[in-house]
Formats: sequence, C-alpha cells, structure tokens
Amino acid sequence: MSNKYLLPVLLLALIVFSGCAAQQGQYIRDGKEFGQTSGSFRGRWWNYYERGRSFSDGRFYREAAADFEKAINDRDNDQWRARTYGMHFIDYFPHRELGVVYFQRKQYDLAIAEFEKSIKSTPSAKAHYFLNRARAEKLRLEESDMRPPAVYLDGSSGTRLTNSTTQLIKGVAEDDTYVASIHVGDIRVPLELARKRQVFSAEVPLKEGNNVVRIIAADLLGKSTEKNVEILCDRTGPIVEILQVEDEGGEKIVRGVVSDDGGLKSLKIDGTPWKISGRHPAYNFQFALPENGSILIAADRAGNVTTAFLNENEPAEDPLFSLRTASLDPSAAHYHPPFVLSDAAAPSQPTGESPADVEAPFIKLEDLIPDQETYE
Repeated sequence: MSNKYLLPVLLLALIVFSGCAAQQGQYIRDGKEFGQTSGSFRGRWWNYYERGRSFSDGRFYREAAADFEKAINDRDNDQWRARTYGMHFIDYFPHRELGVVYFQRKQYDLAIAEFEKSIKSTPSAKAHYFLNRARAEKLRLEESDMRPPAVYLDGSSGTRLTNSTTQLIKGVAEDDTYVASIHVGDIRVPLELARKRQVFSAEVPLKEGNNVVRIIAADLLGKSTEKNVEILCDRTGPIVEILQVEDEGGEKIVRGVVSDDGGLKSLKIDGTPWKISGRHPAYNFQFALPENGSILIAADRAGNVTTAFLNENEPAEDPLFSLRTASLDPSAAHYHPPFVLSDAAAPSQPTGESPADVEAPFIKLEDLIPDQETYE
C-alpha cells in the first residue's frame, strides 16, 4: 500500500479504537463495568431488557430507562418465561424495572404508573413492594394522609364465650389512603398490596380462661388503630351436686344444685327441661328418683356438656370416696358406681399437645342442711 493511502487508514483506525475505549470505560462503578449483556448485542427486545437491568444495577438510571423503553416498544407486557428465540425463555418485567428506575429518581407518579401496568399484566412480589413504597413517598410529600385506618369486626362487641382451642376473628379495615398491615394477636395477616379496604380473618389460639386479642391496622405512613377482643375460653362442663336423697311418702326425692361459672344454658332431667333462665351461675333442682334411675344432662353457654346417671341404689356410707376410687373403665367387672359421669366430645387439640381439660366433671354429695339457700 502506498504512503498516499496508509496515513488515512491509520487515522481512521485510531479514531475507531479511541471511540471503543471510551465506550468500554464509560459505565464503571466501584471497579465493575455495567451496561453489559451475556451474549452478543443484536438490538432485540431481550438484549435491551438485559442491558437495561445491568445499567439499573450500576445506578446508571438514564441509560437503563432508555433501554427499558426500547424493550417495551418491541414487547409490551410483563410476564414470566417470555420466549426469546428457540427454546430460550426469560422472566420479562420491563414495566416493573422501569418503575424501579423512576422510583430511584424520585419520579413517583411515573413509577406508580409503571408498577400498576406491571401488576395488571403479571403480579409479582417485587412490583407490590415498590408500588407500596412509591405510594408512601408520594403521600409523604403531598401530606395527604389525614387519619388512621378504621377497623370493623364481625360478631359481638362484648366478651365472646367458647370452649374451642382457637377463635376465628374476622373483620374489615378501611383507610382514607391505603391499609398496609394488619395484626391479629401475634399473627400478621398477609397483605401483598396496600389497599383502601382490606377484608381479613385469622384464627388465634386460646388459653383456658380470659383472653384479650389485639387487632392493629396501620396505613402506609404508619398511622394505626387498635381494637381489643375479649374471649372467655371455658372447657369445663357444669358441676352437678347431689345434696340429698331421702324417702318421702314412699318415693326417693333427690335434691341438688347445678352450677357453672361461665353461665348455664340448660338442664334436663330424664329428658324434661328444668327451668334455667341463664341469669344465675347456679340453680336448685329436685325430683322423684324412678326405679330404673335418672339421667341428668347439663350444658353451659360455652357448649360444654355434663351427663350424670343416678341409680336407685343407696349410695355407700362415703359416696364421695367411693366415686373417687371407682374404676373409670366401664368394661371392668367391679365398675358399679352409683353415679356415672361423661363429657361431650372435647375440642380437637393440635398434634402433640395435651388436652387442656383432663378432668371429668364431678358430682359432690353432702348432707342437706335443713334450711338450704335457694338459688332462684
């Protein structure tokens, strides 16, 4: 090659080399180069998407936004496993990633619009997370969050009564902006996306006795409302006490008391209801004992049931001692106590846990005091 053409060629090569060197060293941060793709860049939508994510990771947001917009022009909707070519697939979320770029640049309105487009096409946890954050930042800047959420619970506002090991608590939380979190006791209700109205339910474990369950609802800026639910967990059946059995006019008259701290619901003696108003914790009863014995069934307001069978045979000299020491196995040959006790089916227990109520209701026999107090 003559000297006439050699100089221009060398100058052109130098210009090209200088341009490439400047391009390669332009997007370096913390010693790492960004704006890269795993293969050859051929100007396809997946090339722009991959390079845009690389730019975004390096915080080169202007370049990232330009690449995401080019990808969207060729393929609009976000989706899992988008086919590129042949049998190659990628998770493709250009609207979501563009929303992240706008969020980092504090362009919250643009970010919110992109996140909403992404969720409309294909919901994802990342889009929900950043949409909540973008809305919160916008509310903070505009100072438009005026009040905390309101909480409305299903069921009675008074103390709830149950014999179950758990209680289902349901309700609705509403806010002038967005309800972001709800806690029911120690349970965090899963909410992927903050909304103005959230319907919730949670089943909380209960201990024997009084339980106070706190329900807390908070909005995106942390304003919160708290409500308490009181639940009385009663797993013990009513107590049936036989105070006296004596002969009167050729009949055996039985006198006793049925009581329950949680409140009585009903008492049936041989299938006949005894008057129970439910306003008192204890009630007297008396009846003539038939030759074949009697069955007493008492239920409390929590749903516990005590069943007692009374034989015609005279109790032993110390009937309370006899009851304590009698075998509780009906198949045993010596099982003939004067009173037989049983509970309704106990509430189901979690695997590996012992039932909270392990003692059957009991019948107590005493000498009747001549001037006994009446519980009516």
